[in-house]
Amino acid sequence: IPWLPFLCGSSALSLTHLDVGLYSWHITDETVQHLNTFMNLSWLRIADDGLEPSDEIDALTVPTPATLTPISLPRLEELHLISINGREDAPASGCIPFHLGKHAALPALRRLKLYTEDDSLDDVVMANLMDALGHKLRYLDVHAACIGFLERIHLLAPQLTDLACCIPRGSEVHL
Repeated sequence: IPWLPFLCGSSALSLTHLDVGLYSWHITDETVQHLNTFMNLSWLRIADDGLEPSDEIDALTVPTPATLTPISLPRLEELHLISINGREDAPASGCIPFHLGKHAALPALRRLKLYTEDDSLDDVVMANLMDALGHKLRYLDVHAACIGFLERIHLLAPQLTDLACCIPRGSEVHL
């Protein structure tokens, strides 16, 4: 992401809100390290539109979740993780935005919004996200076909006061 290093140098301490649209194959360890310089972020949106890489991008450059540094933002209060048209070869741990959330160190996080139009946010990925981020959440907005986590929401997010769930049109949900 060509503009991210520039922001790190000029706005790393002053920036409080950041909306980043990324392609999975552009999210490198360096990208995450750049995001981690924004120590005063209170709001972050990471969106992956899931488009396939172009021919000029070497398949070896596509990141794997295991190679990424965890996001660490001590003042982040609100996080939006969005995956549109997830790739069929997405790792089992979920699309990159959901994986980043699962391994994040976000002690101030109180509001979480998760959005997908496909099955990249299944019950397993959702349970992992909630295990990692749910303990201090007050607000949760989920736009996905996974609802199995709701049976344990009182354990996964004991401080939750606001919950919004939307199942995308055409999704199969088994109760």
